[in-house]
Amino acid sequence: MAPVGEGRIATIPGFNAGDSIVGWAGNGREHFVISWSVNSGRVDSLDVRTGRRIPFRTIGLSDPAGLAGATRVHVSPDGGAYVYSAIRDLNTLIVVDGLK
Repeated sequence: MAPVGEGRIATIPGFNAGDSIVGWAGNGREHFVISWSVNSGRVDSLDVRTGRRIPFRTIGLSDPAGLAGATRVHVSPDGGAYVYSAIRDLNTLIVVDGLK
């Protein structure tokens, strides 16, 4: 975070490695961040001053077959809506013989 006019850069408390910003809240103090696990992403509201995280939503895919990533997520400033896109690769067929 870099305050305008002060010229110094500060870290955002509570922002963890692997987090991605997916939207700024309309109040100007919080943003929405997502952290991914295997088939779902947890979206939290993060206060940029205090580092306080409030769980907002979990985004899960109903059919994870061929999931190659869900890289685009956006939350509206009021938190009333969100969108995401999932990248799927269903073009590869793997045949295995001899399993017991």
